[in-house]
Amino acid sequence: MVKVVNSCLVPPALPTPTNPIWLSNLDLFAAPTHARVVYFFRNSSSDPFPSPAASIKASLARVLVSYYPFAGRFANSTQGRLEIRCTGEGALFFEAISNLTLDEFGVYKPSLDNCRLLVPTDGFNVLEKRNDSIPIFMVQLTTFKCGGLCLGTALHHQASDGITATRFMCNWADATRDPTQPIPTPCIDRTSLRARSPPTVQFHHPEFDLREWPEKQESVSFTFLNVTPVQLVAIKASCGDKYTSFESLAAHIWRCTCLARGPARLDEEIRLVMTADLRRRLNHTLPSDFVGNAITVTVAIAPAAEVAAGLQATKIREAIEKLDEEYLRSAVDYLELQEDKRRLARSAGNFAATDISVGSWNKLPLYEVDFGWGPPEFMGPATFIYPRQFLILSSPDGGVKVCCSLETEKMDCFVKLFHELLPAAVVNDSHLAKPAPTLPTVSCFELFRLIDGLDYALMVIGRHSYRSRLLLADIPTTSEIHDFDLLSVVPEPMSSSSTNMSVHESTKVPDTKVLGIMPNGDQLDITVLAFVKLRT
Repeated sequence: MVKVVNSCLVPPALPTPTNPIWLSNLDLFAAPTHARVVYFFRNSSSDPFPSPAASIKASLARVLVSYYPFAGRFANSTQGRLEIRCTGEGALFFEAISNLTLDEFGVYKPSLDNCRLLVPTDGFNVLEKRNDSIPIFMVQLTTFKCGGLCLGTALHHQASDGITATRFMCNWADATRDPTQPIPTPCIDRTSLRARSPPTVQFHHPEFDLREWPEKQESVSFTFLNVTPVQLVAIKASCGDKYTSFESLAAHIWRCTCLARGPARLDEEIRLVMTADLRRRLNHTLPSDFVGNAITVTVAIAPAAEVAAGLQATKIREAIEKLDEEYLRSAVDYLELQEDKRRLARSAGNFAATDISVGSWNKLPLYEVDFGWGPPEFMGPATFIYPRQFLILSSPDGGVKVCCSLETEKMDCFVKLFHELLPAAVVNDSHLAKPAPTLPTVSCFELFRLIDGLDYALMVIGRHSYRSRLLLADIPTTSEIHDFDLLSVVPEPMSSSSTNMSVHESTKVPDTKVLGIMPNGDQLDITVLAFVKLRT
C-alpha cells in the first residue's frame, strides 16, 4: 500500500549556533513522545515543482536555519537535566509512494496502523532509548497514484508545543512556495520560564498529580464527528451564550462521555484535562513567536453523576480562568521542586480510567499550510495513544471537527449521545437588548434567505472574523455587506447597563453601525450586533 523509497537527513542550509538549549520545566513535563500529524493535499492541479520531495527538502534545510533546535538531538547535561544539543545533524526525511489514489485510500482515521504507514515512528520515546540517537523532527512525504500527497510529521513534544509546530509548518510551506521569501527568526530563548529563586508554590496543583495506566488496557476506536456552524451556535446558546465555543463544546463532550460509561460508574469522580496557552497570560513576557512549550494543563473535576445531569461549562471556565500570572509561576515552581522529573514526564501522557482529555486546535491556522499544492484537504492527528482523548479541529465550512478516541465498547453509545443531546439549532438571544420593532431581527444564517426582501437588518455575527467572512461569502455582491470585516471591529467598554451595548461606526462598510460587541471569554470569540444597509 505504501512503500518507503528513500530516506536521508536534512541538515540546516547554513551553519547554526551550537550552544545547548536549556529546557524549561514545562518542556520537561510534556509527554516524552513525538506529536504525529498528517496533512493530505489533493494536488489536483499541475504540480508546481518538478519534484515535490526535492523542493520541500530544500526549503526544510532553509527553515531549519531559523528553527535550528529541531535539527539537534536530546542529551543530558552534566547535571543530568535533559537539554537539546544543537548538533545540526538535521531532520530525518522519508520519501514514500503508494499504489492507491487518495480516494482509494479513503477518509483518514487516526490509528496506529495508518500512522505507521504515513508518519515516521522511530524514536517514539526518548526516555527509553539513547537520547542522542533520536531526531527531534521527522517527516515522510507520500505520493499517491493520483498525484495527491500526504505529509506526515513527527515533532517531539518536549521541543515544541502545537502553536510553535503550526508556525514552523507555515514558515516551511511559505519558504517552499517562494524560495526568495525571508524566513522569520523566532525566539529560541526559554529562560523567561525559569523557576523563581527560591521556588514558591502558592497553590494546590492537581493538574500534576501522578497518573498511572489502568492495569487492563481496552481496545480503542477512533472517529471524527462534525459540528456545523449552526450546531456550534446552538451549543453555546444552551449554556446561556456566556461561554466560549470551547467551553460549551468541551462540556458537551464531558457529559456524553460520562453517560457512555454507564450508570454503574456515575459515582466516580471524573477529571477533564485541558491545555491552555501561556503566551497571552504571562504579562507579555513571552513573545508570540516563542519556540518551545508555552502551554500548561488544567483540570476540571466533578462527580460523573453531576456531569451527566447537565452541562458543566462553569467548572471548565473556572479551571481556565484561574491560570493567571501567579498561578502559572507557582506551577513552574512546583515542577522545579519535583525530584523525579522523568517519572513526572512519563505520567504527563498517562490517563487514568477516570480521566478525559479535551484539546483544541480550532484557532490554529491549520489550513494555511500551503506548499504550493493548495491548502490541505485534511489535517489532523495521526493517532491517539490513549482512550478518552478528544481534539477539536477547525473545519473549512466554519464549523468544527471533533477527533474522538474512546474504548471500542463505548464508542457507539458516545456517538449516539453526542448527536441526540445536541440542542436544537436556535440562537437564544433573550439576554440581548431587542431592536426597534420596525427593523427585522435575523441571524446571519436567516439573513441569507431573507436578503432579497430587506433594506436593513440587525445581524448577529458569532465567532471570529475568519468564520464570519465564510458565512457572509454567499451574500450577493450587489449588497454592501460583502465587505464587512470583523477585523475592523474593536471591543469597547459597554456604554450603558440598560442596553449592554456600545456604539461606533464601522470603518469598513458604509451605512453600517455596529451596535454591540459582547466578548465571550476572549477577544477572538465575540458576538457582534450590527445594523447593515443592504441596498443603496
